[in-house]
Amino acid sequence: MDKRFSIKPLQGLRAAMHLSVKPDDTEYYDLLVQAFEGDWPARMTRRLRRTGKGRKLLEEKPDLVGALADRERLRRLPEGTLGRAYLAFVEKYGISGDGLKDLLESKGALGRYRDFLDSDELFVAGWLRHTHDLFHVIGGYGPDMIGEMGVLILTNTQARNPGMGFANAIPLLLARLFPEQFPVALDARHKARNAAPLLEQNWVELLDRPLDAVRAELGLGEPLRYKPFFSPAFVRQMKERRRAAGSGDPLQA
Repeated sequence: MDKRFSIKPLQGLRAAMHLSVKPDDTEYYDLLVQAFEGDWPARMTRRLRRTGKGRKLLEEKPDLVGALADRERLRRLPEGTLGRAYLAFVEKYGISGDGLKDLLESKGALGRYRDFLDSDELFVAGWLRHTHDLFHVIGGYGPDMIGEMGVLILTNTQARNPGMGFANAIPLLLARLFPEQFPVALDARHKARNAAPLLEQNWVELLDRPLDAVRAELGLGEPLRYKPFFSPAFVRQMKERRRAAGSGDPLQA
């Protein structure tokens, strides 16, 4: 393993214990991934450098956080595009792109890595995290606990990040072995094995494309219909947000 990186089992254990009580705390998911991913940013960077599309991505380093945060531009995109579908997803569930950026730059893995990753490796570490909500959209998985499991499997079957593998155990355990989780797990693994390399794609450019065309081009197929399972904490949080906004319950929409 690259000597710049180290496994932090105590940090991982503390994050896992916290998530067993508060499974929707994204800060601790990132800390769990960080604790066990080891030299994954360096290994993934080497993988990208071996392909033409990967080298182009590392050279251009598209600003996905900025593109996702520009919600007025996303709103001007035609209906049916990936960008409009992403906007509908984050607005429905009250997800803040600015909040994600702040988290990654302070307490998350990027804060820890900023001092010793080279520019390509730092980009890759961020790219894994910044694409997460987009992968919810292209995979057809909601932000419920079963949907989170699906996104982690979809991502990590290709990415092979040990920290994400540990993080995936949390929704698997807390989903209480509902029957719906197994088709979603199989669907996500099948999609990942048959799809083009997702982390090689320039997702900034794909925001303007029709969602159905992006799914077809990448070999992802149609979304699987499943019954979502939201944790009680997530339900309370969403109801509070919707009451504050004066709108209806997004979990019933």
